Amino acid sequence: MVSASFGFIAARTPGNWVRLRTLIVLRWMAIAGQLTAITVADRFYGLQLPLGLCYMAVGALIIANLFSIFLFPANKRLTEVRRC
Repeated sequence: MVSASFGFIAARTPGNWVRLRTLIVLRWMAIAGQLTAITVADRFYGLQLPLGLCYMAVGALIIANLFSIFLFPANKRLTEVRRC
């Protein structure tokens, strides 16, 4: 369904904002899922994966998540509007 409002008007309403904490929780769930998928693929399906690189990529996500937690306030709100 198409919205009748303009992008610059709709982005400023609080209803379109997302809390950073919500995105961090979603990323933790994604990290857990990725670690589970890597482990299951290696142990149960016997796939030959470069485990070091896989775990290093997930480790980078963990570091990014920890930086987000410590650098930004928990109640920070994010919008889709890019400010230059």
